[in-house]
Amino acid sequence: MIRRAMWELKDKFIVCYVHRNDKGEVVKCVPGHRIVYSDSWAIYLDDDTALPYHRVIEIRDTSGRVLWSRRGGEWNKK
Repeated sequence: MIRRAMWELKDKFIVCYVHRNDKGEVVKCVPGHRIVYSDSWAIYLDDDTALPYHRVIEIRDTSGRVLWSRRGGEWNKK
């Protein structure tokens, strides 16, 4: 679902993921237009950041509505 969303709705969604740093974990979000490539392991951003799929927790539309969540797992097409 994530890979499908990246190419079908690239400019219309936000990817939220768990970022790990020396202080622990925080949730960060990036707009879909920053995605330049994906493979079977990760999403790659325009600054060479790799976001492994297992760290992606939500995909939201630009208004903030959750389209996909790791908790629910279903793609919300409404």
